[in-house]
Amino acid sequence: VDNLINKLPLVRQDAKTQIQLAQQKQKKYHDKNTKISVTFNIGDKV
Repeated sequence: VDNLINKLPLVRQDAKTQIQLAQQKQKKYHDKNTKISVTFNIGDKV
């Protein structure tokens, strides 16, 4: 039990790092595949 308690901060930090890497990867993929939004004005026919 003591060993588990001692490893907990390391495991938590590793999980945090992995989450940050996954978020960066997802953002890169999203930004790559997102199209530029079109703005419409009053009177435009759509």
